[in-house]
Amino acid sequence: MGKPIALISIVGFVALVGFACVPPSPPPPPPMAQVCNDGVLNPVPFLKVPFYPMEPYNQNPEADSARINPDIQSDLAAAFEAAPPFFKAQLCNLHGIYVNPTGCTGYDPNTCNLSDAGIAENSWGFRLRSPSGEGYIAISLGLWKNNPCQDTKKVCAPPFQTYETRRLLALLNVTAGKDLRPLSAEGHRPRLNVPYYEIFPSVPALSVLAALAHEYGHILWWNTFVEPPGASQVSNTASFCNGNFYPSGSWQGTPVDIPPDRFVHFGAIRLQPRNSDVLQLDRFLLSGDYSQAFEVLHRIYSDGRWASALAAFSPDEDFVETFELSVLMSAGLRQAAITTYGRARHSDNVVRDVTVSPPLQTKLRCFANATQPR
Repeated sequence: MGKPIALISIVGFVALVGFACVPPSPPPPPPMAQVCNDGVLNPVPFLKVPFYPMEPYNQNPEADSARINPDIQSDLAAAFEAAPPFFKAQLCNLHGIYVNPTGCTGYDPNTCNLSDAGIAENSWGFRLRSPSGEGYIAISLGLWKNNPCQDTKKVCAPPFQTYETRRLLALLNVTAGKDLRPLSAEGHRPRLNVPYYEIFPSVPALSVLAALAHEYGHILWWNTFVEPPGASQVSNTASFCNGNFYPSGSWQGTPVDIPPDRFVHFGAIRLQPRNSDVLQLDRFLLSGDYSQAFEVLHRIYSDGRWASALAAFSPDEDFVETFELSVLMSAGLRQAAITTYGRARHSDNVVRDVTVSPPLQTKLRCFANATQPR
């Protein structure tokens, strides 16, 4: 999970004056559309804070009345417009999308005191445990902080290349327990070259679309594997996509389960086989052996199974990141090359490698052009 608008009914009164009847009041207006209206994204409100999705997931988020910067609304609209039709339909079926100002002192993104990991953690998608299972997404306001704009905008989302690089470094920082970037400027020996992405196209709309797709992916995981919403066990893992995603209902040999607290925190490591690449990455980062750590990172990206490094961290993120990649490729993503410096320089292009990687290609087909996964 990851990661309402109150409906107001108007009761008509019939007033009696003597024996004459006053005509009845006009019918109440139709319920306000929540996320979309006629297939077009409505203005996205701020999330009323404090709010964080927590077990037992019985509290609806609410909208703040503050007005969102029109440049942010423009980025959200551009992301929606770039989305493939199946994902537009999925977003429109949600009960709410919000911009989350948690970690900010105001409604200007430049007031946000959030690390990139904090931005990821304050972006979420979750589903209520009520029978109707309403789904909600929040995107951190920090996504729009301190980004140079290429046009007349004063506030903008980062280019997609920047967004993906920051998110990968945030994942490595969470795993290492420290910010690695300063180390590269401090004369670290051996020289520390942090990984970076080269992406085409690298437009900001894809950054916002990626954030929306990732958080929706968490809702989709629960809709697919935990029904009814209050269920305490997973189901359908072996039959989903004819067993092509989680063979025999397992992930890397371990049965897929519900995550602790029914929530997956950014960078959480789950269900790893002994001495897996992720556990090795964790060990080398914690010990400060960055050359070996980045060699393992290259191995993760060149393995042919993962949509990203984060996908290798847990069965939840494997599903979510693969779904996100399917949305982005349907939206026109053509290159996502990650450069790492381990014992040598490596470049791995996830999008290009999909064509020669049967495992990832097979998993992506589970989401191809469908409003619900097969």
